[in-house]
Amino acid sequence: MKNNSKKILLIAGVLSVVILALSVNGGNNLFSAQGTYNLIIKTSPVGCTVAVTGVGSKVSDASGIASFSVTDGTYAVSIVKTGFTSVSFSKTVNQSKTIIVVLSALELNKYTLTVNVNPTGSSISIPGQTGTPTSTGMTFSVVAGTYVAAVSKIGYITQTPTIVVSGDTTTAVTLLPMTYTVTISTSPESCIVTFETQTKISTGGVATFTGITAGTYSVQVSKAGYYSQTDSLTVSTDTTKSYSLALITYDLIIGTTPSGCSVTLSGIGTKTSDTGYVTFNNVPPGTYTITASKTGYTTMIRTVTVGSDETINIALNPGEGSESPVPPVPQQKTTNYTLIYVAIATIALVGLLVYLRRRKK
Repeated sequence: MKNNSKKILLIAGVLSVVILALSVNGGNNLFSAQGTYNLIIKTSPVGCTVAVTGVGSKVSDASGIASFSVTDGTYAVSIVKTGFTSVSFSKTVNQSKTIIVVLSALELNKYTLTVNVNPTGSSISIPGQTGTPTSTGMTFSVVAGTYVAAVSKIGYITQTPTIVVSGDTTTAVTLLPMTYTVTISTSPESCIVTFETQTKISTGGVATFTGITAGTYSVQVSKAGYYSQTDSLTVSTDTTKSYSLALITYDLIIGTTPSGCSVTLSGIGTKTSDTGYVTFNNVPPGTYTITASKTGYTTMIRTVTVGSDETINIALNPGEGSESPVPPVPQQKTTNYTLIYVAIATIALVGLLVYLRRRKK
């Protein structure tokens, strides 16, 4: 009995060692007819649907991995994702495996997008697309979708049209020119300002023209009694230009007889006619008084209106040298009311005498 007990204990000990060894070594299962393995499918791109026949399907995670637990055998594997070619294959599994699968992107349908622009020569771009210039714009080869174009040209307002493409598409874009304000300042005020074909009065010394596109324009500023100015003005932004007109003046020549007279032009000055005449240059238009005098001659006073270059001759008469009076204003006739009163009284007296004589009769 003791020997049998020892044998039983020995066998039990051996079995315990074997079971412990099997528990430590997880690679083999002596209690299963088949092994269990990890079948790992790693996809590119990520997010693919991976199906293993008889096992199930999974979507590859952010690392592109879909993991399955399988036993010995042959399995059909399929991998699909929208926009990519699908992949299918059979795989015999008798150990843990990792399979890397790369899907190819499908070639999407391409369409021709034509963008015509007025004016020509504009810049046309679509993000991520390379265009081909045409005589009126540009063409792009694109897939279906929505695109935001940028159309620009110097001197015009940039536009960003949104274009939906679902087939060959042609779109037209018209750029509006930028406009500016032109301010013309004048001295003196109230000048006539002509900007190309527009005419305004510089009220308060300012004439403003709006809605002006970039370009070169003619400007004319004028006013009666002043020299006008003509200019060429280039506009590429809001522009201010000032013009100062010079007053029109004239030359007044005064000849005197005799020579050597002192000649005064009111408001201008006094000169001596040593050579028989004096010249007053740059005389503004207006009415002036000329006073000519010389010792031994009667002073002459004359009024002149200057509106052009003019020559005036003045002859002084010999005299005491005193200034001749300004011609007197003709006296108006006065009525002698005394004679009228006497006549009325006489008539009244005669009438009274006639009346008394009749009463006596």
